[in-house]
Amino acid sequence: MIVENLTKKNFFITGATGFLAKIVVEKLLRSIPDIGKIYLLIRTKRNQTPQDRLNKLMSSRVFNRLRSEKKRCGEFLSTHLIAIAGDVGEERLGMSDEDLELIQNEVNVFIHSAATIEFNEPLNVALKLNVLGTLNLFKIAKKAKNLEAFTHISTAYTNCIKKGRIDEK
Repeated sequence: MIVENLTKKNFFITGATGFLAKIVVEKLLRSIPDIGKIYLLIRTKRNQTPQDRLNKLMSSRVFNRLRSEKKRCGEFLSTHLIAIAGDVGEERLGMSDEDLELIQNEVNVFIHSAATIEFNEPLNVALKLNVLGTLNLFKIAKKAKNLEAFTHISTAYTNCIKKGRIDEK
């Protein structure tokens, strides 16, 4: 039922180069045979463009299973994954007018995974990324013509290996 409801749907995902969102992207691509586009908000980082960072993501080992199961996987990834230049810490997520219009016209499902995960981050930086970034994405999603879902995911306090009491450090 979930797969059927997500068939041909377009997604917008923040934090896609991060640990958790990468796995979500791979799972969506592998599990929904007739998925629409997945727009990934990616910021420029260390002189790498959003497209450079997307290319690196597509070559990462998280997609090994998909590569082994899907013929012409590179073409499939290039067709379905679209880099959108922006920054979750900026107003309108730093997107151009054209990209903002594209997202609001095309996206059905928003998945927010971008955040700073540094516990010692200056408060103004953490607030800008983790709170205002989320609020800015809500504003964009509310104006989406085809909005069906908004999901927030986080790795905060995720620790599957250790058992018993785990102190925050």
